[in-house]
Amino acid sequence: MEWYEQERFWEYYLPILIESATPTHVREQVDQIVKLLAVPDGARILDLGCGIGRHCLELARRGYRVTGVDRTARVP
Repeated sequence: MEWYEQERFWEYYLPILIESATPTHVREQVDQIVKLLAVPDGARILDLGCGIGRHCLELARRGYRVTGVDRTARVP
């Protein structure tokens, strides 16, 4: 079994990964991404490894057409 398939790994690290980014932090990160990549308004964006979709949601709020894909994403 690969490390990313082990439940124990995610039980330990998922709370750290999810709780580390506040909404303000996510907005700042998206500001930087859009600026650094010079993403045009309304562009299509593919977010691979999107996790729970924090960045996808912020990009969509800004009018981008976003597709997020994550192998480990779970719907409760």
